[in-house]
Amino acid sequence: MVKRKNDMEKQGKKTGPAGNDTARLMQLEKEVGFYKKIISSLDAVVLILDLEQLKLVWANDYYHQLLGYDTQYDIPLDKEDLLLLYHPEDKDYFVQMKRAITEQPGVPHTAFYRFRHRDGHYLWLFTANRLFRADAEGDLLEVVAVSIDFSGPVSYPKNIRRFMQEKLHELNHDKVALITRRERQILRLLANGKKTREIADNLGLSYHTVNNHRKNMLKKLDMRKLSSLVNFAVENGLN
Repeated sequence: MVKRKNDMEKQGKKTGPAGNDTARLMQLEKEVGFYKKIISSLDAVVLILDLEQLKLVWANDYYHQLLGYDTQYDIPLDKEDLLLLYHPEDKDYFVQMKRAITEQPGVPHTAFYRFRHRDGHYLWLFTANRLFRADAEGDLLEVVAVSIDFSGPVSYPKNIRRFMQEKLHELNHDKVALITRRERQILRLLANGKKTREIADNLGLSYHTVNNHRKNMLKKLDMRKLSSLVNFAVENGLN
């Protein structure tokens, strides 16, 4: 037994608590290297952002590769400068994301938005944010975010239209519910290019009844033009 212990010590393998700590450290280093390799190989931005201090805590290499910005850690950002990085129509994204993370910390926040590249053009990003760390005093609020670039071509575009229709239907569920069965019949025919007189003859209704249904739908959906109504029907699969 003594000889075996001496042989192990000669080979550099420590025994006892110290040896266990060394083995554990080596295992941790191996695991960290493995996870780092996975994160580095992703074609996705992975970062940790402090929402209270407005500073980047950490980001993978793809952050610079995709967006062109240097990874300057722990340097507070001016809020106005940060908001300027978002497309003018998407500036409310950051505020809404922070509010959602604060009010529902266990629920991930997802969004499509446009973010400015260092060269000035905008990229479409899909980002999932989740609370990473926070304290009771409210001085620390960090999120881990994973962003995928949706600006380039899609290799398998088969289901894009179906996906968008399903998502639009979810978003417009309350509006769609306002439309009666008869109005849906009329809307379907309008979306398929039928005129008011044709729809009236097809459904056995008067011209004025069909016209009133059309006006009611425009009012319910807060629209002014028939073209907007037709687009709504197509987007929500009502055609």
